[in-house]
Amino acid sequence: MKIICATILSLIFLTQVYSQPIFENKNKLTIIRQHVKSQTNWDYNFINDKPSSKGKKTSYTRYNSRGDVIEFVTYKLKDTLTYETYEYDQNGHRIDYTKRKGGRKNISYQKISDYDNDGNLILEKGFDGSEKFRNTYEYNDNDKLTEINYYIDNTLNERRIFEHEGNSTGVTVYNEANVITSYMSLKYDGKDNLIEEILYDINKKPVENRIFVYNNQSKVVSEVKYRAGNFNYKLTYLYDSSGELINIDEENVNSSRYIKKNFKYDDKGYLIEMNWRRRSGEEFNTRKYTYNNKGICTEILTYYPSTKFKVVTKYEYEYY
Repeated sequence: MKIICATILSLIFLTQVYSQPIFENKNKLTIIRQHVKSQTNWDYNFINDKPSSKGKKTSYTRYNSRGDVIEFVTYKLKDTLTYETYEYDQNGHRIDYTKRKGGRKNISYQKISDYDNDGNLILEKGFDGSEKFRNTYEYNDNDKLTEINYYIDNTLNERRIFEHEGNSTGVTVYNEANVITSYMSLKYDGKDNLIEEILYDINKKPVENRIFVYNNQSKVVSEVKYRAGNFNYKLTYLYDSSGELINIDEENVNSSRYIKKNFKYDDKGYLIEMNWRRRSGEEFNTRKYTYNNKGICTEILTYYPSTKFKVVTKYEYEYY
């Protein structure tokens, strides 16, 4: 169920969801292990290739004892730019996310979520910045998703019906007038890894599809996307002997295979450098990470060669 939910919520846009935030995932484990209560970020821009002596506070993050973010504040100069809060139930499910801009009064976005006794998401409701919304989710006796209804200001805007057969799931999408607008199909392997997704138009003609291949550890090693039957791109994921992602290579209609992202680690498994670029031929943007002897990140050096912009972000912590 969780795989299907995560896929369906983003399938219309067919985003590349398999490039995981490596630093964020590893950092959460450190935050839990070291009992971090809060983190404050300070940016020091480089002037004449030296960091400025005076930093600017850019964000503040507060965590609960499980390492979940419960408060996130961004700053512009001395003013609060955004203020975000998170609430969780006893099982770790996020039940409330609220974002405010320009202080703590004006809500710009809010999502409240409810779950059943099996941990299935059954309701989302809130405010998207302009309208109220409500999404309802229904499941069969095997906890497989069977229906999603999307409402805007209490008016049904879209409905999705799911039909499951073996390792395949078919999805039919209806608009507010109960007219079919598109179809989807999802196929999984024996480990519940998504191996193919196809988006069809109203005449069941393929519009977009992606194919995934995994290694024995269920980590994706390749992703190929087609549009209207024509090749669009291929991503190849390379791992070291420890299972850490070290390269993401891309080839597309405009370029042969090239390194899109590169990751380096120390002997303890901490990410120490990430290099990335949008397209072949560009110089790599670079981000280098520094840690203390407890494995807590103390600073990140970021450099964008196209603009020659360099900044070092330093972190201050509070502990439980």
